[in-house]
Parts: sequence; C-alpha cells; structure tokens
Amino acid sequence: MKPRGSRVGQLNPHAQRPHRRPRLQVTTAQPLVGGVLATAGDLVFVGEGNGDFSAFHARTGARLWQFNCGAGVNAPPVTYELEGRQYVAVAAGGSAIFGYRQGDAIVAFVLPD
Repeated sequence: MKPRGSRVGQLNPHAQRPHRRPRLQVTTAQPLVGGVLATAGDLVFVGEGNGDFSAFHARTGARLWQFNCGAGVNAPPVTYELEGRQYVAVAAGGSAIFGYRQGDAIVAFVLPD
C-alpha cells in the first residue's frame, strides 16, 4: 500500500518554545507518527511510516545512519543496556489507517562504543 496524499514529517523538539531557536530541525519524507529518542551521546532516533529508522546528530541535524525496517515505524524507540553495551530498539508494525506497509518486527541495534 502507498501512503495517501503528500505528507512530510518535521522533527523540531523546541516547537513549543516560540522564543527559542530550535537546535535541531529536520524534515523527513514521511510523517513522524511514533516518538523520538534522544541519547546522552547526542543521537536522536526517529522512525517514519515508510519503514525508515534514522539516527541524527542532535546538534547539527545531520543524518548519521538509516535502516529500513520493512514496515512502518510508528512506535517510539527505546534504549537499554545489556552486558555493558547500549542498544536501541523499535517496533515496526506499519499502519492500515495511514496506508503504510504492515509488519510485525522488533528490530534492535547496538550502539558503537
């Protein structure tokens, strides 16, 4: 299924503070239906309806990494530590409401030291 209509996403964590200039502002190809995860290491993770799961540099907004999960990423990413390594995980289930490809995956990635 293809998404209906022309849509984009806007990641702007300071949108609710009108007097402050946003540190990070990124436009994505698809709406950002899920949540956002920021790490202490200046990484910001976000997923899109087309399945793209991306990491951005928190200060520059540069896309550092991207992976397509095969289904829409409409859930918030989480982070956890296991045996001294930090991981980021997200569910990719898609959305029939928005017309995004559906799936049933949970994907996890280890962050570099």
